[in-house]
Amino acid sequence: MRTKLIILALLLLFVAALATVEAPVEPTGQGQGLGQGEQAGLEAEEAVEGEEEHEHEEVEGGSMWPIYLRFGVLALLALIGGLLFSKGLMTRKMSVIWGLGVVALIAFIWTDIGGHPSLLCSVRNPLEAPILGREIGALFYIFPAFFLLLVFVLNRSLCAFGCQVGSLQEALYWLASPLRKMLGIKKHLKLPPWLTLVTRILFVGSSLWLLVSIGFSLMSEFNPFHAFELPMALSMLVMSIVIVVSSLFVYRPWCNLFCPFGLVAWVVERVSIFRVRIDRHKCNDCGICVTESPCTAMEHILNKKGLPGDCFLCGQCVEVCPTDAVILAVKDKKNSK
Repeated sequence: MRTKLIILALLLLFVAALATVEAPVEPTGQGQGLGQGEQAGLEAEEAVEGEEEHEHEEVEGGSMWPIYLRFGVLALLALIGGLLFSKGLMTRKMSVIWGLGVVALIAFIWTDIGGHPSLLCSVRNPLEAPILGREIGALFYIFPAFFLLLVFVLNRSLCAFGCQVGSLQEALYWLASPLRKMLGIKKHLKLPPWLTLVTRILFVGSSLWLLVSIGFSLMSEFNPFHAFELPMALSMLVMSIVIVVSSLFVYRPWCNLFCPFGLVAWVVERVSIFRVRIDRHKCNDCGICVTESPCTAMEHILNKKGLPGDCFLCGQCVEVCPTDAVILAVKDKKNSK
C-alpha cells in the first residue's frame, strides 16, 4: 500500500508540474497572426534549430574539440564506472562520491567548454525533427548512435556513471538512507517494471502527440538536463524539486518513470554484451541480492521470470553477495547464466 501511495504521489506531482507550464504567448514579430498551435510549433522548431545552430557554430568555428571531448569523457566515465562495478568497488559510499563528482564535472564545469551533453535530447531531436519538417545535422544522429553503442557494449554503464541527472538521483538516494530509516522505511520502494515501461511510453507518446497536434514539445519543456542552466523557468523549478524530493524515497524516479533515453536503453539492454549475471557454481540462492538492490532487475537476473526491470549498475547486488556470485560478464561466459 505504501508503494502504491508513493507512486500515486509522484504522478500527481508530475501533473502539478505540468500545470505550471505557461501557455505560449503570441509575440508581435515573427509569430504574429499565428494560432496557438502554430505558434507553439514555431517555438518547438526554434528550440531544435537553436541546438542545431550551436553545434554548427562549433564545427564552422573550428572548435570541434568540445564535441570530441563530450564523446571521450562520457565513454571514459562509462568505462571507469563499469570497471569499478566489475571489481565490486561501486559501493554505496563510492556511488555517492561518484555521483556528486559527475554532477560537478558535467553539469557545472561542462558549460565552460561548449555545453553539457543531454541523453534526453539525443532521443528528442531525431524524433521531433521529422515532425517539424526540419533537416538536422549528422551529429544529431551520431550522438544517440554512440550512446546506444555504449549501452550495447557496457549495459547501462552510461546511465549509471556518465549521466548527470542519473548520478544526482543516485547520490541523493543513498544520502537519504538515514532519513528513510528514521521514517520507518526499511525496504526499497521498488517500482514495478510494467509501470516504468508504461509511464515512459506514455511520456514519449504524449510528447509526440502534443507536438503533432498543437506543436508543444513535452520533452523539451520537461528536460531535467536544463535544470543546471540559469535562469530557470517555473516549470523546470517545480520539476527539479519533484525529482530531488522523490529521489530521497524512490530510486532514480526520473530514469525509471519518464526518461526517453532510458526507454530505448531498456530495449538495447536486453542484448548488451556485458551484463550482470549469476555464477551458478557460487550462488546459494539466498536472495539477498534481490532484497538489497533498489533495482527491480535483479529478480529477473536471478530467477529469469517476469518482465525484466532496468539495471542501473548500482553495485548493491555485488556488494552484498556473500559468495561473490554476482558478476559483470559477457554472454557466453561458461560459469555464468
